[in-house]
Amino acid sequence: MTTKFDFSCETIGTTLVVRGDIDIIGAKRLAERLADLDGQVAELDMQGVTFFDSSALSVLLAARERNERLRVGEVSQDVSIVLKITGTYRFLREAVPYDPSPERVHVVSASPVAGTPRARE
Repeated sequence: MTTKFDFSCETIGTTLVVRGDIDIIGAKRLAERLADLDGQVAELDMQGVTFFDSSALSVLLAARERNERLRVGEVSQDVSIVLKITGTYRFLREAVPYDPSPERVHVVSASPVAGTPRARE
């Protein structure tokens, strides 16, 4: 049995339109395309992304670290959920510098444990 992974990228002006599944295989291909955009003003349109995992997130974060002029524009619900859960939504979408200060760190605890901070913004 053959498994087909659906993934495509198309550059339109300064926008890279990404569609399909960005799994570990798609993430490698996306990383190659994003490397070509290093140092350029660029926006990712990810409305057509149907699967987005940690390997895809890792690629986006690495690309954003290399290129502060890169931002993620429109996103699908799959992408939005991962970005919000991981606390990277604002960093990638609004193209703001990363701020690791304690006031900006999101801590989430499934159940309160003595000495464990609760979720805060």
